[in-house]
Amino acid sequence: ADWHDMWANACGITAGTLWFVSRRTSSAAKQRAGYGLAALLLVVASRQPAEVLLDGALQLREMPLMASFETDRELTRWAGYEASIQRSREFATHGNGALRGDLEIDQNPSAVLRWPIPDWSAYDCLTFDIAVADEPPLDVIVKVVDAPHNGEYTDRFHQTVHVGRGRRHVEIKLSEVAQAPATRNLDLRQLTLLQFFVVRPESARTFYLDNIRLQDCGSNEASAP
Repeated sequence: ADWHDMWANACGITAGTLWFVSRRTSSAAKQRAGYGLAALLLVVASRQPAEVLLDGALQLREMPLMASFETDRELTRWAGYEASIQRSREFATHGNGALRGDLEIDQNPSAVLRWPIPDWSAYDCLTFDIAVADEPPLDVIVKVVDAPHNGEYTDRFHQTVHVGRGRRHVEIKLSEVAQAPATRNLDLRQLTLLQFFVVRPESARTFYLDNIRLQDCGSNEASAP
């Protein structure tokens, strides 16, 4: 829940009330005005959901590129937990934008792709570029979860990426992702979350992500200046 939810709910309730009242008025002018205002309120309330739906369609079109952070629109599919996320030109490796994650001193501050394209089964590798601008090095854990995930630590994929000062290109074989759960194979056709987090940082830290994509391992598409 957030302020937009409250605003959207208020607009919807008001629109429904106006529609109900307008149907019962004897004045044609008041009826048209009530219907028009109700429709306008629904359009206003639907703006953010419409942008998210548009982003989902564009994300499908851009596959196998999952994130390049060229527009603020892309951030609608991401969330920061105990961290603030924003677009930055620093450490951009594909286009002009990258994701900057400013981590708080907390348990597991993270940047999360909340709505990834779920089917990765046609590809061999998950690749991305990650960077830190300051010392000391930073261990960032990459976590992948599928729809059947039972919430247990042993029922997901996680890998620690050691990042020194500067940029690192990372390739993760999807065969290793699939084999990560202890008692089953992770379903590469039903992925629900991609997370980058740091365990209990001792100070506020910042990392950068860009050019997150699915591809054949060792492909030349890995990084672009």
